[in-house]
Parts: sequence; structure tokens; C-alpha cells
Amino acid sequence: MRRLLTTLAACGLASTAACHSAATSPDADLGSEPPPPVESQAGLGADNTGSAVADDPSNAAEPAIVGDLTRGAQSIRDLSNGLGGALSSEAGNVLYSPYSVSAALHLALLGANGATAEAIATAIAAPTDRSAHANAAVLADALASDGSDGTPSFRIANRFYLEETARPRLRPNYAHQAQRIYGAQTGWVDFAGAPEDARRTINAWVAEQTADMIPELLPGGSVRPDTLAVLVNAIHFLGDWRVPFDRSRTTTEAFHLLDGGTIDVPLMHQTDRMAYASTADAQHVVLPYEGGEWSLHVILPREGRFEAVERELHAGALYDTSRFERREVALALPRFEATWRGSLLGPLGVLGMGPAFADNADFSNLLTGGGVTISDVIHEAVIVVDERGTEAAAATGVMMRTTSMPAPPEPMRVDRPFFLVLTHGPTTTPLFVGRIVVPEPARDR
Repeated sequence: MRRLLTTLAACGLASTAACHSAATSPDADLGSEPPPPVESQAGLGADNTGSAVADDPSNAAEPAIVGDLTRGAQSIRDLSNGLGGALSSEAGNVLYSPYSVSAALHLALLGANGATAEAIATAIAAPTDRSAHANAAVLADALASDGSDGTPSFRIANRFYLEETARPRLRPNYAHQAQRIYGAQTGWVDFAGAPEDARRTINAWVAEQTADMIPELLPGGSVRPDTLAVLVNAIHFLGDWRVPFDRSRTTTEAFHLLDGGTIDVPLMHQTDRMAYASTADAQHVVLPYEGGEWSLHVILPREGRFEAVERELHAGALYDTSRFERREVALALPRFEATWRGSLLGPLGVLGMGPAFADNADFSNLLTGGGVTISDVIHEAVIVVDERGTEAAAATGVMMRTTSMPAPPEPMRVDRPFFLVLTHGPTTTPLFVGRIVVPEPARDR
């Protein structure tokens, strides 16, 4: 029988038949404390293979590795650009969280070894040594916020689910490090005997962590009796604009589609001083949330320049701030919602992760017995933008299986397809990236 290991929030794992033949607590939640600073986390592992795990928690006596916040954020930007380029051929709206994808795949990296670990690290633009986890931990600590001071909340949750009969195969140090570095607790479920119950359990956890924005990450039939494990990351963002839109000024107007047609959408209106840039290809405005650390970038391509702007965006052009200036802008922006769910196997393969999908993949730092490979990486992201602010959530699943005035206001009417990037300013980390070609009606919040 084949076995699958699934990881939500970016990746899923499964084991091979050989792996199967070798085998005979309270949920973490988004309200929990973020991981402790990585400086206090010793024992990230000592091998040179890209792994961060050893067999025994006794390695906790090793010196701590100090995480590099700048490198951690740069890894997310690089992954964002890579995924954006690989997803550009997708039709319709596209929305993804490079942070969620990275977080889930760091859980997979924690259990990988040798060439498999190197392939995962390459795909997520992370170092191939233990510093990958130190960097990820210190970045999570910088981003996590409960919003208690009125600024946006950004909550992060990690968890991994294992087939209950695989207890003897779990590397003790994997569970130790996953909890210590990422706050990821272990959930034991009966994939073999009750796969649908296990699927509902996982989906319920994701729904709780995302405030019900993602109620069913794993569709029916996606968890089978041969599933071995699911690694999960879920994130949730909630923030109010620093200057909210006046709902009484929202009007129904035409939005011009790429095919030349039009649809009616609610356009929100605001005139204010904003960070603004104008080029031959696009207009770009930055909308800050309360507190000023988080912002939504809105990029509006000029007529006929949509594809060119998409290429520029995923080549890193967003982070060139030299062209921005404070301008009075008369902005018209749709009130909208966008959702995207899909498999990231193809895009991640393009980014170099193929060896982790191969029959000879090595996840021996997670489970003993060999024969484990990633069978799918499932990702879903949702964003709602309205007059008050923004709510967004994402989850990723990795599945493993057995082998097999001074001047007039600058007008910016976002009444045609556009791009968005929700970022954390102090670290310039992109949390959500989207291409909106058909704005969907926004749910009431």
C-alpha cells in the first residue's frame, strides 16, 4: 500500500511502499505566542547536507545560530518573484502567499536530507545549512502581531499531522525542532482507517486558524488511506487603512476586462497624499495600514502594458523605491474579493524542487525507513479589500506519497486589471501577491 504525507500551508508528504512496510495533544493556534527568538534556540542540527535535524534531542547542547532577518526576508522576496513568474501563465485571477508557501516548505526542509534538502532550499531561496531555519524563525518573530495596539494583526500557525501507526518511525528530533523553531505541534490521525475524518480534522484546524476564510483547503478525496503525513502552515492578516475610504463615496462603475468587455464593480474613492510612482508602463500607489508598517501596493498597468508589467513585477521591480514621491492622488479602487487554490508542484519544479518529488527523495530526518516523497503542494489564498481595510488568509499543504494641490491630484482609476502586493515595510517582506483581472464581490466584514 502506498502512503502519503501531506503538508498544508505549502506542502504535503507521502511515503513509498518500502516506507510503509517498515512501519508497524492540543492544537497550536494563531493566538499562541510566536516562536522564541532564534538566538535562544540551540541545537538546529549539525550535518552539512542542508538538514537542520539530527536523530536525538541531545544535540540541543550545540551553540545557537543567530538568524539573519535581512536574509530571511530576501528569501521570501526571491520565492515570490519565482512563483509569480511560474504562475504567470495561469488564466484569470491569481493570488498566493509566498510567506505561507515558504513556511510550509521549511517544515519539509527540516525533515529532508542530502540532495532533497538542497533542492527544497534552492526552490525557496534559502541557505542550504542550518541558518535557513534560524532566518525563518527570526523573520516570523518580526512579522507576528496580535493587533492589540490597533495596528494590523498577522498570525502564523504551523502543525504537522501523522498517521498514528507511524509513531515508531518519527524522528524524535524532528518533532523537537518543529515545535522549538516553528511552534508546530504533532497531530496523530487515522489516515489509513478513516481518511475522510482525518481530512475534516485538518480542514477544521485550517479554518480555525484563518478565521474561516479557508474552510476546506483539502477537497474531498485528497486524503486517502495511504496518506502518511500532512505538514500545515496557516496565516491570517487583518488590518484597517490608516485613512479609510468613505463608504458614501463608493459608486458602481464599469471595470474594463482584458478581453474588451466590461463588468460593473463598486469603486471606492479617496483623495489623499500617498506614496506614488508613474512610469511609461504603469501607475503605482502604496496604501498604508494603521501604524504604518504594513502596506498594500496597487500597480495599474497602462493600456497594452499588462504582460510587460507582470514581467517587471516578478523581476523585483516592486522593491525599487527610488521612483516614489509623495503626491496628492485621486484614487478609485474596486471593493473586491479574490481567491485562488491550486497545486504548486509545477511551479516549484520549475524553481528546482524536482528531486523532492522523485522516488528516491530523502526525508530520513523526518521518518525512518525511507521511501518518502512529496506528492503534492496545495496552496490557497483569500483576500478581501473594502473601505475599512483588508482581511487575508492563506494555507499551504505539502503531500508526500510512496514512489509513484500645489498641483492637481494625480488621477488613478483602477478600472481595469491590476496587481497587488501586501507587504511588511520594515522587512520588505511580501505576504500576499495577486493579479486581479476580474474583481469578485467582497463579502461583508
